[in-house]
Amino acid sequence: MGLETHIARRGSRYYFRIRVPDDLIGFFGRRELKRSLGTASQREARFRASQLRQIAYTGFRTLRKNPLLKP
Repeated sequence: MGLETHIARRGSRYYFRIRVPDDLIGFFGRRELKRSLGTASQREARFRASQLRQIAYTGFRTLRKNPLLKP
């Protein structure tokens, strides 16, 4: 898995993987989030992973700011 890209390759497909911050593990019930990127192209995988990374970071910030969403 690339540190900056958050992508891993399994067979011919790429997957997005990101570590859940320790303070949010209780909310997600897991330490890592994974999702298929649906492509065998490394270039496309990097592009899709960058979008998912931004969504994940925004979600992590939102969960930390909203006390009603805390586990």
